[in-house]
Amino acid sequence: MSAIPHDRKPTTAEWAQVSARWNEALQQRIDALLRLQTNLESCIGCGCLSLDECPLRNPEDNLGKGSSGAVLIEDGESNSDGSP
Repeated sequence: MSAIPHDRKPTTAEWAQVSARWNEALQQRIDALLRLQTNLESCIGCGCLSLDECPLRNPEDNLGKGSSGAVLIEDGESNSDGSP
C-alpha cells in the first residue's frame, strides 16, 4: 500500500503496479496452499503418527535415520527386519 499516494488518486500505472504485486503475492500464497493440500493428502495412511517423524514438519528426517516408525517399502519387498 505504500506505493499508492495518500494525497491523491493513484494513476492507472501506479494502480497497475500495485495490483500486479498483490496478484503475484496472492499467487504465491495459493501455490503454497495447493502444495500443502497435496502434501496433506499424502499423509492419509502414512502411519508415522508423529510430528517428530512427519516429513512435512520434519523434512530432513531421512526416514527416521533408521529408527523405528514408518517403513519405506519399495517394489513390495523388504528385509526380514522390515527395513527396505
